[in-house]
Amino acid sequence: MGVVVAGVIVVVSAEFRSGKDMLNQIYPLTAPRFLDRGYVVFMVTHGSQPRFAVPEIVGDIHRTVRFIKANAKKYNVDPDKLGIADRGRLKEGFAADVTVFDQDRVIDRATFEQPHQFPVGIKYVIVNGVVTVDNERHTGALAGQVIYGPAKRRAESKR
Repeated sequence: MGVVVAGVIVVVSAEFRSGKDMLNQIYPLTAPRFLDRGYVVFMVTHGSQPRFAVPEIVGDIHRTVRFIKANAKKYNVDPDKLGIADRGRLKEGFAADVTVFDQDRVIDRATFEQPHQFPVGIKYVIVNGVVTVDNERHTGALAGQVIYGPAKRRAESKR
């Protein structure tokens, strides 16, 4: 087995068109950039809104990460180098989002007619240490941030 490398997960979600055809279109646009730099690329597709609820989408992505980490040796990937280095762990110095939910009650209430409905059963959401959902009610806090990759940072440094 060669050198253990970092992995990149490319999540493909595009209205109702997610699937093999979409992966075949996205792959040549994204994967070679990572492969050329020595990463292992995992392309993942899932259903998207409004047909599939956000909790279902998050669950799909979570299961994907768990699968890759559980099979890291098979893919020659360092499970600690999967994703963004300073995120996703409940550890000092890391940024993490935490969602506390009641798995027996989680359901999406959004419909085509009323798409902006909060789901039921999402008790608390903490984003970067800030409570944004408190007892199933949004607090109004907007604690998230856009995370740009190295290409964006390089482009900005050239300005």
